[in-house]
Amino acid sequence: MLFSSCSLVQKELKVEIPDATWPPVVFKPIDTVTEFASLKRLRETHLAEGDLEIRIWRGFGLAPLEGVVLTRISGKWSALYLISDVYVDIKGAYVKQLKAPKSGWDPFWQKLSEADIATLPDPSQINCENGGIDGMSYVVEINQNYAYRAYKYETSYPSKCEEVQKMKQIGRIIANEFYDGKQECINARWFPCVAKYGVENDL
Repeated sequence: MLFSSCSLVQKELKVEIPDATWPPVVFKPIDTVTEFASLKRLRETHLAEGDLEIRIWRGFGLAPLEGVVLTRISGKWSALYLISDVYVDIKGAYVKQLKAPKSGWDPFWQKLSEADIATLPDPSQINCENGGIDGMSYVVEINQNYAYRAYKYETSYPSKCEEVQKMKQIGRIIANEFYDGKQECINARWFPCVAKYGVENDL
């Protein structure tokens, strides 16, 4: 019984959120969409050793909030796509199970890894903050090895930081891998607008 009880004790989740102005602002819509999608907040989720979950959010301007949830549980990958009904005063969200990326899971993850999706710092940590009003931004949440961290990059405004270009590359990779060729580019929608045309001042 002693060994059985000890095995049920969860390791403490280390949560790292940048000491910046953006977390209180962006976590509000993220938490709203997360709740509508019947998901737990990633910063409050305990994963088993070796498992991984990354959530990439795109929006925070005048377009609905979109998200891609990538999970690897017991070595098996899956992905969800989420989008809010509107960009302010969110009342609902659409959730879709995504098919495997076009290049396959391993090559897809290799591309994201080479773009440093799991290791990019927050701009506040490298003196790379820039932005304006109603621009396009990405927020990345990562939960792995009993640790959670998040970072945010604004991509609508000029920047000399290499990290901003990597964030744009990550957005491009995801769009190209999951775009099914059917959606039209409206309201700066992530997959069709980026995969087909790119979005001015975004990618």
